[in-house]
Amino acid sequence: VASSRMLTGDEEGAARDFGEALAGCRESGNNYDEAMTLIYMADLALKKGDRAAAGAALGEAAAIVESQRFESLRSSVNRLRGLLAADADPEGAARELEAAVELARSNRDPRGEAVAVSALARVRAQAGRASEALGLLQRALELAPVETAAAERLQVLEDAAASHLALGRASAARESVASGLGIARRSGAGAALRRLEALARLAGA
Repeated sequence: VASSRMLTGDEEGAARDFGEALAGCRESGNNYDEAMTLIYMADLALKKGDRAAAGAALGEAAAIVESQRFESLRSSVNRLRGLLAADADPEGAARELEAAVELARSNRDPRGEAVAVSALARVRAQAGRASEALGLLQRALELAPVETAAAERLQVLEDAAASHLALGRASAARESVASGLGIARRSGAGAALRRLEALARLAGA
């Protein structure tokens, strides 16, 4: 339920549901679901711009993942670490995201790989590394077909639009936004819809 609220843009409801889920996981001793819930909470806080809350939740999640050796969650931890570090330490962020990509690939998780690759593309675009960023974006789109990975493709298109804007490619950004808006409207992804509309304004759409 919480992840559905997050998708539709009910951030307060999602935060409340995640808090309740976290309490339930801790009461039952379910460490895996506790770590997963903390990862979702970090992701939500990051999208809201609350970096302190995102860092706190991610720190707790990472500690559980490391102590319990939850290999399938390592990619998500590295991806969020990279996103948190992107502004202050682009090269450090890139290293975290490259690790996230490799971990997702080794776990045969194309959806996780797609969002890690597109996040890496965004960091590379912000650094002006156009050729690398564009190649990564193409790879991310291939990993997240709309038919089987709509949520991940939506994230990839959002990252693509931001990357194209960072590279001064307004026309390409508008194309990514248009594709993303179609998916967001069909799936009722209100939060992504608002972010894409903001990118559309920046791209002059």
